[in-house]
Amino acid sequence: MRSTVLIAGSGGQGVLLAGKVLAEAALSERMNVTWYPSYGAAMRGGPANCTVIISDFPIGSPVASKVDVLVVLSRMSLSSFEDRLQVGGLLVMDSSNIKAYPGRDDLNLVDVPVRSLGPAIEQQKLSNIVLLGVFIAKTGILSTDSITEAIRKVSPKDMEDNLRAFNLGKEFIRKH
Repeated sequence: MRSTVLIAGSGGQGVLLAGKVLAEAALSERMNVTWYPSYGAAMRGGPANCTVIISDFPIGSPVASKVDVLVVLSRMSLSSFEDRLQVGGLLVMDSSNIKAYPGRDDLNLVDVPVRSLGPAIEQQKLSNIVLLGVFIAKTGILSTDSITEAIRKVSPKDMEDNLRAFNLGKEFIRKH
């Protein structure tokens, strides 16, 4: 098994945090993993993304020209990275922030109106973890327990909010 995930958005949206949670969960399941962050000079609002590769076997490089899964939190990220998604790949996007659709019809789209999922999400920046919950529920690539434990480890200060957001994402897939 090998899966390459690209999480992209703007600085301040928690893109790197979501990638760290994913990488930490993969490590706890004894998978080989790389986490490769990339971000602009601006702390907030500039482009930010990270690539996480999860594999049963050794990983030769953290760089991936094509990805299996693309999780996007901003329109700019969709425009910038949709061409890197493999044919038939999974695109998980926050339609609360992205009012356009991809220019391709050869992928599996999960369109999540994150802000409409509950009052806690409207008031806080938790889209990153909601979309992580959607991705995990849709693919089953890692266990819910390992993601939950990774959230506790990586974001102890915001753990309760992030756990609620993760569960909202999982619930979205169950209902749709």
